[in-house]
Amino acid sequence: PLCNRAPDLDCRVTDWTDWSACSKKCKGSRERVRTITQHSVGNGESCNTTDTRETKNCGDDCADAVPCQYSDWKEWGTCSVSCGDGERVRSRDVAQPAKNGGTPCANATTREVGLCGGPCPKPEAVNCTLTKWGPWSSCSAVCDGWMSRSRSVDTPAKGDGLPCNGELQAFQRCNTDCPNDHPVPCEFSSWSRWSECTCECNGHQSRSRSVKNYREYGGKLCSGGLEEVRPCNQNSASCPKNVAVDCEFAQWEQWSECKLADGESCGVGRQNRDRRVASEAQGTGLPCRGELTQTRACEVRCSQEGDCKWGGWSNWTKC
Repeated sequence: PLCNRAPDLDCRVTDWTDWSACSKKCKGSRERVRTITQHSVGNGESCNTTDTRETKNCGDDCADAVPCQYSDWKEWGTCSVSCGDGERVRSRDVAQPAKNGGTPCANATTREVGLCGGPCPKPEAVNCTLTKWGPWSSCSAVCDGWMSRSRSVDTPAKGDGLPCNGELQAFQRCNTDCPNDHPVPCEFSSWSRWSECTCECNGHQSRSRSVKNYREYGGKLCSGGLEEVRPCNQNSASCPKNVAVDCEFAQWEQWSECKLADGESCGVGRQNRDRRVASEAQGTGLPCRGELTQTRACEVRCSQEGDCKWGGWSNWTKC
């Protein structure tokens, strides 16, 4: 005989629960469950074939199934362009959701894009036109100079119109009858008025002039100052008596490049140089007197004599 052997026990379960409520009024389901309270021991009946959940159909209150339905497409929207290749949009809505087990709405398109537009009409053919020539400029020299006139594009070409073709600037010689026995000297303008005095005690004031007419036909060149200073308020009542510092000029700057008459590329011209008042007079010191700007003749050598020559054309501008 076997000793201390556990008794054989069958699988035990609880009673079934009540059936649950029906999940839907139409074609639903309900269920009931039970649980295992004792698993089998030894040679007892196993729980492997024991059901712990049961379901059954329910819900006979069924109306007709209604599938999802879409509305008709709305009118196409406005085209994105007036002509050419464009786009337009139209849309639709869900008019009827699915009911009673009807076919649900799928991922159908509710918005679509279509092509629109068409060939663009050709623009009216307009020929390019130029403005009338402007007046001739003043002659560049009293003797053997040149003058110019210009015009511009008035109406650009459109469509199949003809483009403009022609010069926008024209030149011609002027004052070609040059006298050989009447030289014209260079001439200064009149001096300007003296400026206000720079100090109440031993200051200075300045005045200036410019070249009024350049020489012609070998006339006399301009030479002299274009700006000068003179003392003012010398030893006035405002001057301290125990101080005596003279006014001092700064060093002359370098002569400027040789400037020729308008239209000239070589020959005799003029150049300037400047200086300034470095320190004002103080007390009974001497004020500054002299030129602040000087001018003198200069020459740009001509490489060779000959006719007027054009430079090379620049590149054409973009269309």
